[in-house]
Amino acid sequence: MAEKTQRNVISEGYEGLSLYYRGSCPFCRYVSAYLKSKSIVIDSKNITDDKSAFNELVNQGGKRQVPCLRITDGSKTRWLYESTDIITFFEKYQAK
Repeated sequence: MAEKTQRNVISEGYEGLSLYYRGSCPFCRYVSAYLKSKSIVIDSKNITDDKSAFNELVNQGGKRQVPCLRITDGSKTRWLYESTDIITFFEKYQAK
């Protein structure tokens, strides 16, 4: 079953994905608009408003660059940067 976030219910099959973003970033808005157009809701973390999300991004992902998609599959975590790469990932992704 899908998990609840603060405002939205995560789309089933997308529970292991988190998007780190900044509201003022045009590339982040591009990815968000794409997800909305596909009716995909994932965990989203605004690094401007959430300092713990910012720290996760920098300390675990290795960069402060957004947008960034954290992909967790079991014990493996991958950090994907670049808006076009993130959208390409979603175009190929098969929800689990």
